[in-house]
Amino acid sequence: MQKRELLTTSYFLTWTTYGTWLPGDARGSKSRKTNPFGFPDITPNPLLVEYSRRQMKQKPYMLDVSQREVVKSAITSYTHKKSLELIAVQIRSNHIHIAIAETDLEPMKLISNLKRAISYELKIQFNDAAGFKHWSRGGHFKIIENEEALIQIIDYIVNEQGEKIEFYIAKEYQYLLR
Repeated sequence: MQKRELLTTSYFLTWTTYGTWLPGDARGSKSRKTNPFGFPDITPNPLLVEYSRRQMKQKPYMLDVSQREVVKSAITSYTHKKSLELIAVQIRSNHIHIAIAETDLEPMKLISNLKRAISYELKIQFNDAAGFKHWSRGGHFKIIENEEALIQIIDYIVNEQGEKIEFYIAKEYQYLLR
């Protein structure tokens, strides 16, 4: 494989479905006000989890097989329309991981745009009610700084998420599939 030089504008993006990863979760969580991205997670707090659960406007949202197919299609369609290079994506029942190359879009704006495009397609395909929440607030990103980091992220996305359910990997990186 011919190595290429990555710009510092390639990203690993992650976000969760609504209500499936609440503040205070033992798996780790952030506080928008006191614990921005890049800082350590807040301490696990079962009372905060329960409080957050009571504040929810609907049940947690989990993606089934047909919904995951729509999500993958919406992501590939959006990235194609915007001339973005999609490297890898894995759609799980409660979260999404994406590696996207060489974009000048601000990463949180890109996450927001992707969520919006996916939600639009889900609402059309599954007749979701107005105001239905598919996603948790925000998301996380990491800058992919070099080829080694990219290979580690692709491996994580496609090989370290358990059973491969709904995923995509660019042709030049398919040798990483296990």
